[in-house]
Amino acid sequence: MKHINQSGPIILFHDTLLCLGNGVDHDTFDYYAVFMSKIDLNGNFLKRYIDIEPQRLNVYNQTNNAFVQNDSLLVCIDSNGNKNANGYLMIYRIGTGEILKKIPFISQTDDTAFLHDMIKINDSIYAVLLTIQESLNSQYADSQICIINIKTDSVKYVIFGKKDISDSPTFLHWTGSSFLVGTGYLDPPFIIGQYIKRNIEGIIYEVDLAGNFKIVHRTDSMRGPIFKLFKTKLGEYICTSHYGKHYQKTDPNNFYPKIRLRVFKLNKNFVQIWEKPWSLDFEIDYYYKSTNIIETQQQDGYLLAGYQVNYAYNLTEKEIDSLWQNGIALMTVGILEKINEDGERQWLRSYSLVSNPEQSPNHELNDIIYSPDGGYYMYGTLRFAPMPDDSIGWAPTWLLKVDQYGCLVPGCQNGDTVSVTEETSQNELLIYPNPSSDVLFIYDDKGGESKYTIADIKGNAIRKWSGNLKDHTYIVQLHDFSPGVYIVSRVDDGGRMRSGKFVKGR
Repeated sequence: MKHINQSGPIILFHDTLLCLGNGVDHDTFDYYAVFMSKIDLNGNFLKRYIDIEPQRLNVYNQTNNAFVQNDSLLVCIDSNGNKNANGYLMIYRIGTGEILKKIPFISQTDDTAFLHDMIKINDSIYAVLLTIQESLNSQYADSQICIINIKTDSVKYVIFGKKDISDSPTFLHWTGSSFLVGTGYLDPPFIIGQYIKRNIEGIIYEVDLAGNFKIVHRTDSMRGPIFKLFKTKLGEYICTSHYGKHYQKTDPNNFYPKIRLRVFKLNKNFVQIWEKPWSLDFEIDYYYKSTNIIETQQQDGYLLAGYQVNYAYNLTEKEIDSLWQNGIALMTVGILEKINEDGERQWLRSYSLVSNPEQSPNHELNDIIYSPDGGYYMYGTLRFAPMPDDSIGWAPTWLLKVDQYGCLVPGCQNGDTVSVTEETSQNELLIYPNPSSDVLFIYDDKGGESKYTIADIKGNAIRKWSGNLKDHTYIVQLHDFSPGVYIVSRVDDGGRMRSGKFVKGR
């Protein structure tokens, strides 16, 4: 499998991490085969199982959830927009990767299934939120909840909405007697300049087992679809969405969306208690996603995971071109933020891989789970633009292990620049591990436009890049570094320098 298309969920199974996704081998033309990789708790690759059965173009893609039951793994796989390739609930034997069972969601061979979420009701019953499109070229689609009994292989459909529900619902939640479904509703069109615009309102529906539904929460027209919902121990709800409005950039007749991710809390009756912005502290107009909400292991707040592009919406085209010319890749970075019960930020971390700027990496974090030591594992996809000798962009997965403070570099939560191992001056960068033979983490707690260089002891520059984010960790792979001593330096836009030293082992 030469190219990963999309990372899926990550599951902790005893002392092994199960990382799922799909990918493409352009040599054998096995398209979008589903894989399950087994990784140990230190991030070492153990084994990969690939479902090579789907060999038709763009056949399978998996949804964003999976569950372990005994020694089996349950995961939903959809048709990725192709007819005659129905979605399935797949049950794998974890030890061997053998497919134990395939339970189809839909029986009509001309239908197309798009999966959105999967939840567990009990050990036998699972529910999947999906959209059914009657044929490839049809504009008609139904939102459905598919209830599956894995012991009897029985499938029950709860069809709801039709004309009233958006074709792209976002989450599914079981209350014990009914379902909560998140989606977005398109407002009637309105005119700005010479353009017709439509806003999306966030909607939460309550759906009973007969398919009857009602709106229990509705945002105003300047809010987008509700991405995620987490129910607290007190029966309240933490949700993520975004602010959305239009602004004029340079063309008087062209308007762009002005976006800021937000988090809000609802009480038991779905009335909003508070609303706060989250993610990087500027508004954007491109490429962002809120992917998960979990409670911290210490039960003192909540973690919001996702990704966002690392520049503000109001940059001019000239300024963007200047950033590219100066080697600053306009890319998305992975984001992890902790909030308290009142939505106040406790800390925010972001992460990116240092790479060739021409590759324009985008860093997606698609899932986060607890680690046994009180920290967290995060899993996602790195998307690279095509290189001159490669007509197809490549997208490997990446797996991060952070501590309870979201740190890749131990001690990053202290807010100062002391070394991990000893007291140093305020001018020394936080670098970890040191020495290292594989990968290096460099933590920048200051932010602001800065240039970074890694040079050998003779002063020869080995790696250069630019950055602009505070509380950001740069990840540097060392496989092409020779053993020896290296200096990392950072120069901000005021000419102030900070540096650090590390040893590359064999």
